[in-house]
Amino acid sequence: MKVYTRVCTTVKDKEKVRVRFRLVVGKREEYCHKSEIFVNIKYWDADKECYKIEGECPYTELESMQLANKIIERKKLLQEIYLSIENKELLTSEKFDKQVNSMLENGISKMNNPELFVDMFYLFLEQKNFSLSRKKNFEVVIRSFERFEKYWSCRLHKEIRFKMVSITLEVLEEFIRFLMIENTLMDKYPQIYDKKIRNRIHTKGEDTINYYMIQLRTCWNWCMYHDTTLPNPFKNLKIAQPKYGEPVVLSKSELDKLFFFAVEDNVLSLVKDTFLLSTYLGCRIGDYKKLTKSNIVTVQNEFGESTKNIEYFQNKKRKFKKLISIPLNQVAQSIINKYYFHSEYLTPQIQGDYNMKLKELFELADLNHMIRRINPKTGEEELVPFTNFVSSKLSRKTFISILVNSFDNMDKITSLTGHERDTPHLKHYIKISNDSKKECVDIFNPTKGFLTFQQNRSIG
Repeated sequence: MKVYTRVCTTVKDKEKVRVRFRLVVGKREEYCHKSEIFVNIKYWDADKECYKIEGECPYTELESMQLANKIIERKKLLQEIYLSIENKELLTSEKFDKQVNSMLENGISKMNNPELFVDMFYLFLEQKNFSLSRKKNFEVVIRSFERFEKYWSCRLHKEIRFKMVSITLEVLEEFIRFLMIENTLMDKYPQIYDKKIRNRIHTKGEDTINYYMIQLRTCWNWCMYHDTTLPNPFKNLKIAQPKYGEPVVLSKSELDKLFFFAVEDNVLSLVKDTFLLSTYLGCRIGDYKKLTKSNIVTVQNEFGESTKNIEYFQNKKRKFKKLISIPLNQVAQSIINKYYFHSEYLTPQIQGDYNMKLKELFELADLNHMIRRINPKTGEEELVPFTNFVSSKLSRKTFISILVNSFDNMDKITSLTGHERDTPHLKHYIKISNDSKKECVDIFNPTKGFLTFQQNRSIG
């Protein structure tokens, strides 16, 4: 079953002509529909079914795209109507055209009012059982797309809302360009950016933009799964994988320094214990906040020896939840014992901004050396204080880094971190010690006579 379009090219002295549709089923069945869509025959490209944007063409690329999408919508509508008709043996071309016009007039066709992309995105979030943090990440992306629609509305002086069938490769590329320059548009379009939004808009690096497009593609794949007739505009869109730099973490000696650091303030003391315990357990902060005394279990080995473990299911993985069991070392057990009768949780819940208090703690503990890095937005080398990287995520990153650089058995490590055995995410935590590097470069030293050569040079 195919739908063809046709415009009457024999009509003279008429700029705009009607678009006619022909639905062909098999070799014998053919049904026509005379639409209310008109095109300017002078600039019409019959093969691509859109305007030729070249020379003196008065139409913009967006207008051509909207017209092309309108024709695509009508084709899908005709197919939908044909499939819904029960007694097809009595169907004639005239009856089919009346049926189409009737559905258009009554507005009961789903394809006549196709879902807006933004609405489908929010439906996608409702249907998927994402964790709260991941859902918020998706919402950041779709709010950016909503601002993109408002931006085009301001430019064209009319409301622009992209429908599902309107999302093309060109639209996605325009959205990428918008993300790249959005921080420069706030003064020009104050109606889009209020004070609250302005504080959140910053220059976006390549990795951030690629991440946004990956999020959009995830939603689109879900939409295509539920509607196989949808085209895939992401097919020819090049999205680079995020570039993972070397993670900023605490070394084992720095972690020990924090452990032995004496804190007089009760709040910062709790912050310190919370950070240390979450590091020794290696769990995400979202999982840690839910751990209670009921998560403490006794595990016996084959020799009857018992240990205390923390057992929990990772909150991030909703589909295939993996049970994580972390044996408690002496330090972790001592922190839990300290608060055992004061809270149902492993440590009392911290009121206020935990990340800000962590930064304050690291400043007091003199753990604020300078980090040399490449700025992900500008690509320039810079020195940044360590506290810029201090957050609740630092505990898990430190846990993984120390394990990966202390043990070779990846099965043991992934059983503690919850990663898959062949995951690439653990590789960028591997650090080569300076001693190992020195061993490598020392191979270039002459094997014989070097010491005598040095002594002779010093004497000369």
